[in-house]
Amino acid sequence: MFITKNYYAKLENTPVKIARSRFTRYYNDLFLMEGVGLPSFSSYNKKNAYSFVDIGDEVLSLCDVENSFLDFDLFLVAYWSHEYDPDHTFGAYFCERYGIAKRTFDVCDQGVLAPLTALYLMQLYMTHGKVEKGALLCMDQAAIPVEHKFKGVLPSFASARVLLLSSKRCKNACYQITSLNFKKGEIKESLPYHDQIFINKEDARYNCAELFHSLFEGSHSIKKKNIRIIVSDSESSNSASMDVRSLY
Repeated sequence: MFITKNYYAKLENTPVKIARSRFTRYYNDLFLMEGVGLPSFSSYNKKNAYSFVDIGDEVLSLCDVENSFLDFDLFLVAYWSHEYDPDHTFGAYFCERYGIAKRTFDVCDQGVLAPLTALYLMQLYMTHGKVEKGALLCMDQAAIPVEHKFKGVLPSFASARVLLLSSKRCKNACYQITSLNFKKGEIKESLPYHDQIFINKEDARYNCAELFHSLFEGSHSIKKKNIRIIVSDSESSNSASMDVRSLY
């Protein structure tokens, strides 16, 4: 599977929003059903007001929607957790506004591993000949209500990224994804011929849209053709790795 294009946007000057009572009731019900402690009141009220519509629009507006962007068979959206106090169904909105008439679904409730899970699903579709080209939208809000005893780390800002993917190498291909692996616990094995990038809760890239930062915005730091990105999720203690080969 090949990455052919990358689009990225970060939303600055985050405003604060107080969650409406309907959202508080809804989220409290979800937590009760899961049998965990209710979110603290402060986790509902100190976060940002950017919706997934705001965040997705910021990056999708950069895409060439008139030409190459819509040339795909599958559109996946990956994000940390359910949207904070939404006004609209963002998936239907994106499909309507940008003319996305292809198969679409979301990957969430995976924490920071959601984008790699989505890439794994995309790879399965391509391997079985169901998809030739795909698009992955990764988004993060800094607003995720959590229970009192939560010890993990959440995204610290709102950002979004779109990756265009192909099952075949083409002239626009910049990276080939050669392997995706998931593990309970930490991934410690090293590869001597790879640049290795470790992303954990202490890292500024600990964010769904930022996992690929080193491949694009931080590519000057990559010295080798082969790169392994290792991501550890602070909440579940699960890990995932993605091996890529630079085609530059």
